Amino acid sequence: MKKVLGISCVMLALTATTALAYAGLNLSWGPECASDALMINKNFACTTNNGSSIIVASFVPNASHERLLAVDAVIDGQPSSYSTRVFPDWWQFKNVGACRIAALSTNTTISGNAVNCLDAWSGQGTPTIDYYGDPVLVGIPVPPVQGRRARIKVGCWVPAESASAVEEGFEYFVFNVVVNHTKTVGTGSCTDCLVPMCWAFNSIMPGYEDGGVNNAETLINPILNFEITWQGGPGCYGDAAQNRTWGQIKSLYR
Repeated sequence: MKKVLGISCVMLALTATTALAYAGLNLSWGPECASDALMINKNFACTTNNGSSIIVASFVPNASHERLLAVDAVIDGQPSSYSTRVFPDWWQFKNVGACRIAALSTNTTISGNAVNCLDAWSGQGTPTIDYYGDPVLVGIPVPPVQGRRARIKVGCWVPAESASAVEEGFEYFVFNVVVNHTKTVGTGSCTDCLVPMCWAFNSIMPGYEDGGVNNAETLINPILNFEITWQGGPGCYGDAAQNRTWGQIKSLYR
């Protein structure tokens, strides 16, 4: 990934947020970050081609850094039921003949209602997105089943003049994955929109610059949540996704 170095640094405002107790990653259905409005399951009636569903990724760094230059992130998905051995057409976004080519995109536009989640890019992030299917996947901690899994890879970076500091203990929004509802119904529509799915935030690797030296870290531990589901059903690791109680959430904050 392209990483851009810079001299200047734009500090993020921290006055409206509350510090989290430890580092890690969060995944939620949007438009909000997990710490603002955690939404683990998304039910869609699959009766319209209008609108979109948004997946929001965020993270808390292990330490404070002068500049956040870039991130690489991996999100893995599969049907929730092991009886579903073929990846649904509705979730096919790539390769010749795929049902919904161009229905998947990404952006770095944070919700206007964000409170606990800070904009890591100060509105200047440039994202890219790639989508892969079996047998490309590697590093999944269960034996892969041909044609049953997919991987979303998102990369983001900023120009030097927009690189911001990040502070230990604060949650930073990094990108949205946008799933457009096109070709859900009518002529040319794609099948299996109603099939329950799960998506797991596998990892995020932020790249920093401190004192003129590049460094990076890899975060894999969830804070509030790392799995989301589509149309209900269990998560990717066999358990139904569970929301935390407000008491549990409060215990994560300093």
